[in-house]
Amino acid sequence: MEYNHFQSAILDLSARWSKLQEGGNLHSHAWQDVRLVKSQVQEGHFLRITSLIASGNRKTEDAASEDVEQTAADCIPPGSAEDEDEEALPRPPADQTSQSSTRLTYDIIYSPSYQVPVLYLSPEPLRSSEWLLECLYEPTAGVVGLRGTVSLTDHPETDRPVFFVHPCRTQEAMMDVLGAREDVDAVGWLLIWFGIIGSAVGLSVPTELAIAIQS
Repeated sequence: MEYNHFQSAILDLSARWSKLQEGGNLHSHAWQDVRLVKSQVQEGHFLRITSLIASGNRKTEDAASEDVEQTAADCIPPGSAEDEDEEALPRPPADQTSQSSTRLTYDIIYSPSYQVPVLYLSPEPLRSSEWLLECLYEPTAGVVGLRGTVSLTDHPETDRPVFFVHPCRTQEAMMDVLGAREDVDAVGWLLIWFGIIGSAVGLSVPTELAIAIQS
């Protein structure tokens, strides 16, 4: 996927989501917010999706979470750009989250090296990769085996520690699905990417949005 096509796709998707939301046509879905965020390292934008998931009925790895939190504290640079960027980490009102829910921020950022979008995940409160896979992983979702490909890295825009799905097999997986098809536009390509990568870690496209894109 070329960068200009990625920009076109995220612009289209965010505009369609906003239209559905404003019209009250999104029902009972985990997505709380979809926005374009100005990139600090590339021209253009990346896509940020905020989701709220129930986690009270899942087993959490408390010890692992503490280790990850300590790693995060050690890795956060003082005076980082994110502290100065109001868009970087939008905070929800206190009454929107609870001890039985986890707020997930998904950043979809284009990788010039792999020439595909890369998915970065920031859970709040911070969780371990084991918790993420236990809570989010759907064995029937997508065609990419994600166990072992979710790990901690530095966010390319903020330098803060986040989880990401390594893109090493994304191109291969997209080719397996698309084959020689040439009738898929940019936002349609991104919709398929959500089905392969996003849905396997809890980022499924709302049905209403998928229908709006395909219509």
